[in-house]
Amino acid sequence: WIATKKGICYIKNDSIFTLKHPNNEVQYASTYEDLDHAIWLTTYNKGALKYQKDSVEIYNSKSGLSDNDVSTVYQSSDRMFWFGMNNGKGFSTFDGTHFNHYFLNKNKFGANVKPFIEFEGAIWIGAFGAGLTKYAKGKLYTYEAFKPLSYATYSFAVNDNGLWFSIYGYGLGNFKQGKLKLIGKDDGLTDNN
Repeated sequence: WIATKKGICYIKNDSIFTLKHPNNEVQYASTYEDLDHAIWLTTYNKGALKYQKDSVEIYNSKSGLSDNDVSTVYQSSDRMFWFGMNNGKGFSTFDGTHFNHYFLNKNKFGANVKPFIEFEGAIWIGAFGAGLTKYAKGKLYTYEAFKPLSYATYSFAVNDNGLWFSIYGYGLGNFKQGKLKLIGKDDGLTDNN
């Protein structure tokens, strides 16, 4: 599944297909496959759409999200859904019954939440304008190792060497056994962006 602002495509049997949406005003942000193999499509203006078999569910501000401008969705191992918002609206969680809303440290950039990942019993949250945040045991911890906090954390990966994340302006970050390591241009990367 591939999201673009103009529509959704998917690849099947080496062919590309376009998913037609009845409302041309929808701008898509991302795609995600959850633990039950449902496909989620997030949008810049209409919330999140969940496609499972032949049904579509819409999650938006009317159903409980903090906003309709959804940048990403993620499902943790406890089956909780995490919805990242743009426009400084933080993120929402959904346990299948109730929504909860959280707001990150904001600055002039608005704290747009981008990726989520689960690592060492916590949910790690990347954001443009709020940096790197960890949600553990009901609390948010913002890592202020990077100044200013306007930097962006765009992607995550986990392997035997810990949690890896890209940091706009700083290069690559790594958490392993509670220690943070930054890898940048001075360490051999071609650029810090």
